[in-house]
Amino acid sequence: DVIDYPFCTEKIFRNIKYKKPFIVMGQRYTLASLRKLGYKTFTPLIDESYDECAYTKERVAAVIKELEGLKSMSNNEWVSFLDKCKPILEHNYDNLLKRVKQTNDWLEGLKNL
Repeated sequence: DVIDYPFCTEKIFRNIKYKKPFIVMGQRYTLASLRKLGYKTFTPLIDESYDECAYTKERVAAVIKELEGLKSMSNNEWVSFLDKCKPILEHNYDNLLKRVKQTNDWLEGLKNL
């Protein structure tokens, strides 16, 4: 079945909260929808062209290819990769906290209606 909209679960936001890089195996344009919410993704550190694959089978194959590339990294390459991810991870963490605060403020405002 095809879902016409990106479905972001807590699993994505858990990684953002704990400042972990992630690859999303989800619907087409899930990463694009995260970018619209102010999050950064990991291009060019990860080839995220899989987000535009129209067919699930192609998207899965592209994600597996990226995972295999990460798996094949040496310890030094992995440490370097994580170091390059830090600015993205910090930005996403800050964006998440800002969005949570905005939502909380909105909900608190409903009490006064």
